[in-house]
Amino acid sequence: MHTLGTAQIRIAHAQRFMAFCPVALTPLGLRHGQLEVRCLRSVDVQFDVFGGTASDLPSLLREVGAMVKEKRSRRKSQSIPTGSGDSILSDSDIDLEAEALVREVRRRLERDTVSNFICDRHLPAALSGDDVQDYVLSNAGYLYTALLYIYCGIQALPISSPEVQDVVNGLVWCSQNMKRSVGFSPRVLLVTPLFTAGLCAVGTARADVKAALEDIGNLVGMPHIPTTLSILEGVWATFDGNAENEDVWSYFDRPLFVGLGRRKSRIPRFITILDHPYVKEYQRAIESLSDPVQFFCYPESQLGALLPPIPDDIFKKLSLENNRWAHTVEILSSFVDCPLAIEKLEELNVKISSSSPSKYHKPSAKAYPIFTRLLKEAVQLKTLAWMDPYPEFDSHDVTSALHKYLADQKLNLPSVTTLILGPNAEFFVSAAPNLQKISSAPGFAWLGRGFNWLHRYEKGPQRRLVRSLSPAKQLEDVELRFSFNRDSIADLVKAAPGMKRLLLEELSDGDQQYEEIGYEDLKSIILELAKLESLTVLRLPYVNSLGISSFPDPGKGCGHAYSTLGGTKLARIHLLHETRETEEAADIILQSLPQLTKLCIKECADVKAGKIVRWPWTGRLRDHILESWPRHNWMDSEDDVKEDPDGPVLYSWEEDEEWFPTSKEHSIDEL
Repeated sequence: MHTLGTAQIRIAHAQRFMAFCPVALTPLGLRHGQLEVRCLRSVDVQFDVFGGTASDLPSLLREVGAMVKEKRSRRKSQSIPTGSGDSILSDSDIDLEAEALVREVRRRLERDTVSNFICDRHLPAALSGDDVQDYVLSNAGYLYTALLYIYCGIQALPISSPEVQDVVNGLVWCSQNMKRSVGFSPRVLLVTPLFTAGLCAVGTARADVKAALEDIGNLVGMPHIPTTLSILEGVWATFDGNAENEDVWSYFDRPLFVGLGRRKSRIPRFITILDHPYVKEYQRAIESLSDPVQFFCYPESQLGALLPPIPDDIFKKLSLENNRWAHTVEILSSFVDCPLAIEKLEELNVKISSSSPSKYHKPSAKAYPIFTRLLKEAVQLKTLAWMDPYPEFDSHDVTSALHKYLADQKLNLPSVTTLILGPNAEFFVSAAPNLQKISSAPGFAWLGRGFNWLHRYEKGPQRRLVRSLSPAKQLEDVELRFSFNRDSIADLVKAAPGMKRLLLEELSDGDQQYEEIGYEDLKSIILELAKLESLTVLRLPYVNSLGISSFPDPGKGCGHAYSTLGGTKLARIHLLHETRETEEAADIILQSLPQLTKLCIKECADVKAGKIVRWPWTGRLRDHILESWPRHNWMDSEDDVKEDPDGPVLYSWEEDEEWFPTSKEHSIDEL
């Protein structure tokens, strides 16, 4: 990392402070300032290596902060006049600006990538690849922060909404995938974004945020981390995140942040982690019981008559996600000692993962026998989702100590019919003789740095998981979200010849992680899949990944090309070619797999007698294109052009007639 002299550091710090001091991005928004109608854009955007963000980020945050202030002032003025009546903006203006800002943030997330990293010309030579990636992740963290303020502070979305929780998870992932280093680093700069994520987090995401902040505090010794966590825990104790009208920001309107000194709950952690509505509804009554554990675990006891009957599904699902191992040992110990919990457990989700090799994420030996006992005694367990508690990133042929311990126990899980596995957990397959469905764990476990490129190795975790499927004679559903090439497809066909439904999310070839297959590779893969005589449902990635498309993957490169009117029309052209090439790919596939009843190439279609029945665009291609790329009317676009709603969909009427001839467009009812 580039080292600055003491004087340079003071100057740089002052410059950063002057750049950010007008932003005041707090739950209360800007104290002063007027909303800018448009985001400022710098022609020469660079990464600020000291601040850990792109140089044009302050202007974006300034506008977001002003809008938060404006929105809160309007809300307060409904009951108490605040003098905000002289605003030049209407409510609809703010709504439109909020939507425009969301698009702007999304655009910058696509723009500010490792490949587009530009900083002072003297610095790149001093920055390693990890340094560059960390700066990009730091910048993404602040962009995610801006999204949270837009969603929650301006658009007033509930924090439990999918949009908000996706951003929270993305921000936590940025922190988890940054290099751990003692002292000043881009990861230290994520304290503010992580605090914001904590305000909006619900469920297990709160544990994610807490673990990330504690890890930063342990590495750097930042004295304010405990206070930060204390504030967050006060917020979490006040808001459970499930109510539609919860306003987390209102917590900061209370004098001295009332609520920080709440007493510890008497309800044991293994009960609260279930996140069940019954526990929330009767929390006060449960707190008053002399022995909450006896009440839940022995409902026939005298305590059972003090509250409504415990629901049958209260112990149906147990999720352990990103908790410290000490918490996991505590939760598991209590859970296995509760007869009713063991008897009713049907779904176990274990996700205690981190790319940070700290003591909090390394498996505790105390957990080994408890996990074994849980798996042996939960006789109703049907679904087991297991993420690698601590994946070894430095080698593809080693497993964690916990996995080795469990593999040596010769587990027998006859009730398990569904497995969702992360890397290095393939030993569970042989332990489940009645397995019917196998999935790779979603998210970044397989696709993140350190694993995806290993698919081409015989001993890589992908190939090991595929080969482990051989004993599963009842296996019908296979969903594997990692890279496959011709050789690994052949392994899959050999290991699971009786599968009926198959999802492959990525096909690749060669030595590069993201190198797409060619046309001949596709034919070879289809010929291998044709050996699966029972296969009826096949889900493949979009056509750009199948070696057929003449256009580049729209997800690659900078998304800025589509932000103008001309770019929108270009995107429609790309989509038109994608639909045509999807149909061509389907014809090739169905020649070898006529027995399919459903085929998905990004979009899904039913199949009958070896022919596609109907794609989503069949008979309505023009409408399909406009649904995907509506008429251009982006207030924050570079050209500020409003597309004529009665004009051609493509560049000209001639092109429209070529692609959408009325003589060939039939209604769906006619097909």
